[in-house]
Amino acid sequence: MSFMLSGCGDQRYGSNMSMTPEPTEASVPPANIGAENFAKAWREEFDKMRGDIVEARERWKSNNINSYSFVARKDVGGVSSPWNRSPVLIKVEDGKPVSIEVVDKNDTSMLARTDGFEDFDTIDKLFDYMLSELENGRMVSAEYDGKVGSPEFVSIFRSFEIHGGRSIQISRFNRAD
Repeated sequence: MSFMLSGCGDQRYGSNMSMTPEPTEASVPPANIGAENFAKAWREEFDKMRGDIVEARERWKSNNINSYSFVARKDVGGVSSPWNRSPVLIKVEDGKPVSIEVVDKNDTSMLARTDGFEDFDTIDKLFDYMLSELENGRMVSAEYDGKVGSPEFVSIFRSFEIHGGRSIQISRFNRAD
């Protein structure tokens, strides 16, 4: 019975088996085409999502709206997620949040709370949040008010998936200034 160990007789390694050969073009495995396609698709989506956010933010800023109110709601699906919140009315004056209150005073559920909106209790902070989520590798898509540029519905996903996404709904936007 004889055994042959692959590579032991390869002259590239010489007689000293502890030496690691320098990679050559021939020894580098071909790139994974699936990974390349995914990276290309992600880059295209990232650029589009970022462009959409930046364009809407510029429209928002050009309207010079500093005092306003809006209703915000957070949803991740299911009722037990700490992310979920019933709609709240957020009032902003001179670009700073001044009050947050539950919209439906009869809603006594665990979801009827005013905490959890700190990251986007102004439209400017919502844009910051969206860009931060995008930079952290999440997919961020949104529908924007065509006139003022404020986000109306934001979806955030971890990747190219359909489950596990979070949403932020903005409604009843009213300009106060």
